[in-house]
Amino acid sequence: MSLRRQSNKAYDTLEEKLRVDILTGRLKPGDAIQTETELAASFGISRNTVRKAVNILVDDGLLKKVQGSGTFVAQIDEGLKGKKAEGVQNRQILFLSMSSALSEECGRATFLPIFENINRLLEKQSYSMLYSQLGLDCTPPVSLVKKDLCGVIFHGELPPAFWSNHIWPLPSVGLQYVNPEIDCNWVKIDNFSRSYQAVRYLKELGHSRIGFLSNESKLFMPRERYEGYLKAMAMHGLKVEQEWCITWQRQRCNGILPSERGDVDYWPYMKKAFDGTKPHPTALICLDDFRANFASAALVKHGFRVPEDVSILGARNDLRILPLSFTGFNDRLDEICSEAVRILLAEVNGQGGIEGQTISLRPEFIPGHTAVSPASVQKK
Repeated sequence: MSLRRQSNKAYDTLEEKLRVDILTGRLKPGDAIQTETELAASFGISRNTVRKAVNILVDDGLLKKVQGSGTFVAQIDEGLKGKKAEGVQNRQILFLSMSSALSEECGRATFLPIFENINRLLEKQSYSMLYSQLGLDCTPPVSLVKKDLCGVIFHGELPPAFWSNHIWPLPSVGLQYVNPEIDCNWVKIDNFSRSYQAVRYLKELGHSRIGFLSNESKLFMPRERYEGYLKAMAMHGLKVEQEWCITWQRQRCNGILPSERGDVDYWPYMKKAFDGTKPHPTALICLDDFRANFASAALVKHGFRVPEDVSILGARNDLRILPLSFTGFNDRLDEICSEAVRILLAEVNGQGGIEGQTISLRPEFIPGHTAVSPASVQKK
């Protein structure tokens, strides 16, 4: 089941839009889609072209037509079935995402690049990828209940009991969030190396007052990067002031972590570090470019220059989608997905390998324009 099809046919835009909306939960099972006439008017295409796009999604099990009523999003059990590789039995791999605990916008940003990468890699090996989003009630998808799979790749903080009850003993690989209670293989970014490289780079530029900024401080990824920052600062003999550790956890609403609006203000969390009562950090290591953007906007709004007064480091998961906006890191998502697929298929095909391994990839540091030497600024 592909998220995108490589073609230039007129119906591709509509098909892709509907496919993404269904797979990300924007359109839910049982929802009616617009009529052919409405879709034709919205996308500037003919009704016949609309019909072609809809029929493809019906064939893929994502939509179903009800005579006299309209076209509806298929139930999740139907949508998950997908299509098995031609002439090959049980060549289905499930990609299981924990992004149901995020808002729709956050969930899309979290799993869509992973979805696309893994799907592309599995298609090359003639495997069919199924997708399911694990809900807050942890109800397993039908494919796991029936064990109509040869392997599972999952992303997010999966409950150990769910893995034991529903995934084991299927071959499985976890992405990014290592839990020692789950006895499977893992592939992740090396978060300590990421923090260490950031501190080392800034120290070499001449910074000694280096802070760390991230919300979602209770989640695995920010927590591991923050702990890496503290350890790296100690290893480089640099002092850490409490005010420079700008971390907080946003409140959930009915178990969902809401998206952050474009005008969100980070200054209330940053104010104590920059209120002038003590020397402020001359550099901030941010969780990623998304947080770095908000931090930079808050600093500029309150009279600080970036990078002249405060250097900022960020990061991106996938540079094919958007370039790195800040000095910082490429977190090598492409290669993480490739390694996960390689390990899983080796296990599926009985080619051995080391069980219980954790592979950590060092992020690629990319010098940019948002970090400068504080000494060079003072000389000007």
